[in-house]
Amino acid sequence: MIIVQSTDDKAHVWGPWYYWFEKYADKYEGRVLFCSEEIPIWEVVKPVIGLRDERIKSFLMGKGVWADRMRRLLTSPEADDMFWYMHEDFFLSEPIRASTMSTLEGLMAEHSLSLIKACGSNAGAVGSPKLSKTDIPGLVRYENSNDYLVSHQVSLWRKDFMASTIYAGYTPWDHEVKGTPALRSRNMPLHAWLGPPPYPYREAFRGNKFRPGGQAMFDEACSEYGIPYTPD
Repeated sequence: MIIVQSTDDKAHVWGPWYYWFEKYADKYEGRVLFCSEEIPIWEVVKPVIGLRDERIKSFLMGKGVWADRMRRLLTSPEADDMFWYMHEDFFLSEPIRASTMSTLEGLMAEHSLSLIKACGSNAGAVGSPKLSKTDIPGLVRYENSNDYLVSHQVSLWRKDFMASTIYAGYTPWDHEVKGTPALRSRNMPLHAWLGPPPYPYREAFRGNKFRPGGQAMFDEACSEYGIPYTPD
């Protein structure tokens, strides 16, 4: 399962996200849970694009702080026991590696892992991460001394583990910055995949500002689909 977490004020991004998902995720056979607040993704996307991908299901988290919305999601039976977590502005930039996703999901299940970082050769660290060998094929240990133990870059999470890292009042930024030392104090084994990312993406925005390459991807999607809105 892929979980995409968004807010209703980012609805102008949903069409472009959908465009790149459709372009590069044809090999993906799993489910996608697209999580917004009170507006379903199809209420925005389908009238404009005229398409509906049956792999994608809408989940309404309701209003409130991010921590409360995530707890509603993570206590719902709609969320699988393990999932790939990401935000709506993570646009697929090349074909999804569905076989790698399946392999890593199998390793998580077989070895009862909590988190597999799978966002590139540095596993989400700033600089060179501290890593060590494991007996699990293809995975390394992501040491507790690293920064960003908690990161919202694309990774494979166990549902109950993610829930245990979210504290009352947290924003997404709190989850990364405050959640990392909180998780470090637990000294839990975390793992990383350093091969080609299974979900290769470009983060199109930071806040309401385009990141490098983001505007070109946004504009291509809007042009192709005839989407009549532009980012705020």
